[in-house]
Amino acid sequence: MTLKYELFGKEDGNFICHLPNPTPTFFESIKRIRRQIPEIQSIFSPRSAFTNELARLSEGTRKIMPPHPINYSGLEAMTVYKSQKAADGMVVESKGQAIAVFTADCPTTTVYEGVNGRLAVLHCGFRSLVREDQDEMNIIESVFYLPEFEPEQVEVFVGFGIGPCCYGAAHWPEVQRGTIIARNGREMTLPLSRAIRGPRKGQTSLDLYALIRSELIKCGVPSNQIVVDRTCTACAGRSEGKGRYYSRVWEGVGQGANAAVAWFV
Repeated sequence: MTLKYELFGKEDGNFICHLPNPTPTFFESIKRIRRQIPEIQSIFSPRSAFTNELARLSEGTRKIMPPHPINYSGLEAMTVYKSQKAADGMVVESKGQAIAVFTADCPTTTVYEGVNGRLAVLHCGFRSLVREDQDEMNIIESVFYLPEFEPEQVEVFVGFGIGPCCYGAAHWPEVQRGTIIARNGREMTLPLSRAIRGPRKGQTSLDLYALIRSELIKCGVPSNQIVVDRTCTACAGRSEGKGRYYSRVWEGVGQGANAAVAWFV
């Protein structure tokens, strides 16, 4: 079995999912995923709320229905489900089931256990990675708390989010201090720099990719089993126009969302 992942952006539509009634544009965008990845029959998406929770199919999902029938041009229709509970990670265990995180800056972390065919995708916003309560697990620690994900046996992909060039995270108190207190009580220095592009240029910035990688290694994932794509989706393509991907930092809240999709075949 092989892990696959892909990011869909502005050229593919707009994946912002307004519940309980997503717009027709959302479903037209989903149709483009169906056309490009015909082996996917269903998409499952966590109801992200910057938690440390993961959702499983057995815990309940909600089928997202289009307001009118979608013509899939001869392809079998694709079904989209959202987790019933608020969660920032989703777990599936079958081919043909993809996980999609609809995001507009936050990176995703894809964790694949290929021996038994298990996949988790995590929405790695700041508060999912750095908990206000230092005694809580973060979203990375949560996935490896599950017995079916052994750190030594997984392959991990990190990417599809904003880079330190644009993030500008000075509004977080932990970034202002420059350190966080880990669950073991040890103080950890955050990977900080300065934003050099966009509306937050000049602010203290945080390298979310470096933070995620360090958390994975801390959990026991071998470094040679981690792939990090450091492309900044916030400023990609900005020099040629309005950018290839939606970004809350550049464009504001509610303007649109990308679809970070992972599956295995």
